[in-house]
Amino acid sequence: HRFFDAYAITGYVSAALGYEEQVPMIRAWLVESEARARADGQDQGLTGDALTAHIERHKYDHAFTRAAAELYDGRISGTARNTVTEMLTETIPYHLNVAAQYDLDLVMYEGGSHVVGIGPVVDFPEIDAFFRALNYSKEMGIIYSHLIAGWAALTDAPFTQFNDVVRPTKWGSWGALRHLSDDNPRWQVMMQFRKGTDG
Repeated sequence: HRFFDAYAITGYVSAALGYEEQVPMIRAWLVESEARARADGQDQGLTGDALTAHIERHKYDHAFTRAAAELYDGRISGTARNTVTEMLTETIPYHLNVAAQYDLDLVMYEGGSHVVGIGPVVDFPEIDAFFRALNYSKEMGIIYSHLIAGWAALTDAPFTQFNDVVRPTKWGSWGALRHLSDDNPRWQVMMQFRKGTDG
C-alpha cells in the first residue's frame, strides 16, 4: 500500500449459475419455460409453423425471469452467493473498508455479467444457448441497472464493463455489444448511466 494509490476489485455477478450443481435447476426452468410458451401459443389458437415460431420466440421468457431473480438475490436457490445483493451489501463494502484502512481509492478493473458455463457446463449446448440469450435479455438489463446504480451509490469510481465488442461463445458473453451494429438492453442501461455521468 505504500507504493500504490488504488485498490482494484472485480464487479462480476453470476449467482454461480454456470456451475454443474445448478444444471438441474436451470434445466427445470427451461422445461417449464418452453411448456408455458407452448401453452400460451395454443391459448392464442396458434398451430403448426405459427406455434413453432411463437415457442421459439418465447421459450426462455419464464426462465429469464427465474434467472434474474436468482442473479438479484438468490431467492430461487436460497443462497445469495455472487448475486447483486451480496455484491452491494457485503463484497464491495468489505473492500471499501480495506481500501479506506490504507488510504487507497477503490476501483473496479472489470465487471458485469459472469453468467457462463464453468468446467463441464461449457459443453452443455442447451445451457450455453440459454446463457447467451440471457446475457442480452431485458432481464439482464435490469440486473445491470441494479449493479451499476449500487456501485455508484458506494463509490464515484467508474464501473468498468468487460468487454466492449465481443462475439459470444461458449466461453462467455463478455461483450457489451456482440458486434458493431448491435443494440441490447444491457448496452442501453450502460449508455443511460454514461449519459447521467456526462451530463
